[in-house]
Amino acid sequence: MKSDNRSDSKKLGQMLMERGRLRKEQVPKLLKLQKQDSTAGVQSKFGELCVRTGWVDAGDVTTTLIKQKKDRSESVGLGDILISLKYLAPEQLQDSLETKIDVFDTLEEIVIDRGFCTPEQIHVANQLLSLHRNGAARQPVVSTFVPFNIMELLIAEQLDEALKLEGGCRCSQCWGNTFSAALNDLPPRYISDHGRILDCVSRFRQEYSQLVQSKLANAVARVRANPKAACRPSPWGRSSYRQ
Repeated sequence: MKSDNRSDSKKLGQMLMERGRLRKEQVPKLLKLQKQDSTAGVQSKFGELCVRTGWVDAGDVTTTLIKQKKDRSESVGLGDILISLKYLAPEQLQDSLETKIDVFDTLEEIVIDRGFCTPEQIHVANQLLSLHRNGAARQPVVSTFVPFNIMELLIAEQLDEALKLEGGCRCSQCWGNTFSAALNDLPPRYISDHGRILDCVSRFRQEYSQLVQSKLANAVARVRANPKAACRPSPWGRSSYRQ
């Protein structure tokens, strides 16, 4: 999902021209200056060069960058996130979108009803989509460190399967206790650039998947060994909690 600087620069240049803030003949000059800076070891952004040369006001650059980021983030939908996470195959998305034309169900409802995705996977994908869009909208304006621990997503997408495999209680409190116990045992992996969150999830999933599974199994065992009152076995051999 990461674009190179040159393609991003061209798009920004086109948008500034459309708004009447930059002339066509100025764009190649700015790109040449950007290349010269890169050769000298300085990675200058196209918008910075517009301001440095005095050809575009800083406020106009910021406004255009916000529009650019908004357009880019809105082009990414839930289906794209599901495919990126490998929860959904491209042909399954196409099939679901064709079904959506004939019914009033949402994409989430269709892929769950057809067994393509689980509710937990949809929850993780929607969370990622929200983070991606919010991060893309905020990125041009501020550089404030807004951390997000990727491990929370890795645990969330595997927790229900771990509870099934290990025989853990799936009530909301035990789910939360298991989630917290596993999270405390895992090394935090924070990111601040939410626009790159999909790339980070894929990389960390590959790197930490087995460790997450191991910590989840341990967490399920610990919560099961110290259950809340409603989840303790009754004298009749069954949990008093009705799931």
